[in-house]
Amino acid sequence: MNRSYIKKLDLTVCALFSLLLLSCVQEPVQNGLGGYVNEEDYQEQFVNSDAIDIIQEVVEMDTIQLDTSFIDFSNEMIDLLAANELIELSKHFHPQKRCAFVPYTFLSDENQEFTTNSFIKQFDLDEKLMWGTQDGSGDSILYTVSDYIKTYVYDIDFKTKSSDVHINGNLAFSNTLNNISKLYPEAEVVEFYYDGTKEYEGMDWKSLIFYIEKLDDVYYLVAIAHNQWTI
Repeated sequence: MNRSYIKKLDLTVCALFSLLLLSCVQEPVQNGLGGYVNEEDYQEQFVNSDAIDIIQEVVEMDTIQLDTSFIDFSNEMIDLLAANELIELSKHFHPQKRCAFVPYTFLSDENQEFTTNSFIKQFDLDEKLMWGTQDGSGDSILYTVSDYIKTYVYDIDFKTKSSDVHINGNLAFSNTLNNISKLYPEAEVVEFYYDGTKEYEGMDWKSLIFYIEKLDDVYYLVAIAHNQWTI
C-alpha cells in the first residue's frame, strides 16, 4: 500500500480520536431553536455515540457521509402540527405501513393506525374512536381525531417550548415500556422534549416522538408517539 496513503489514513484516524475525546465532555444536544433540530446537532450526537463504527468507516472509506435529511422532515412535521394542518400532515403517512398513533409509547392493537385516506375520512366524520387506555384510571381513550391530536400529540407547543431534542436514542424515560423501535427497527427517531415546570418540579414533562422511515427516497411517518410521566 502507498506510504503516503497510510500516513494520511493514520492522521485521519488520530484526528477523529481527538474529536471523539473532546465530544465526551460536551453538553447533551440542546434544541435552542424553538423546537427545531439542525444537522450540526445530529452530527455531534452521532460522533458521541458511535465511535467504533465511525473509525471502522474511516478505515474502509476514508470519508463519512450521513443522511440527515430526516431532520428537515421532522421540522416540517412540527410546523404542520403547530399550524394544525392535520390533512397536510396525513399526506406524509407511510403508504404501506400506515401511521400509528401511540398515547404512551407502548404500541398495541388498541391504538389507531391510518393511511392518508382513512385519516381524512375519519377527520371529516368527526366521530369518537378508541385510541388506547388512559394511564392510572384505565379508562378508554375515546376522542375524535382532532381532539386526540390536541390531547395526546400536540398538547403543548413543542415548536417553541421544547427544551431538548433527542435523535435516535436517549429518549425520555417513563414507567411505560417503549416497544415502538422494536416494531420499526429501521426507523429514524426524533423526540421533542419539554422539561415541565418548576411548580410541579418537572413532573409535568412531555415529549412528542416521530418514527420516520424512507420509501423510494421519500421520508414518511410510521408512528407518532406521546410520552409523559406515568404511574
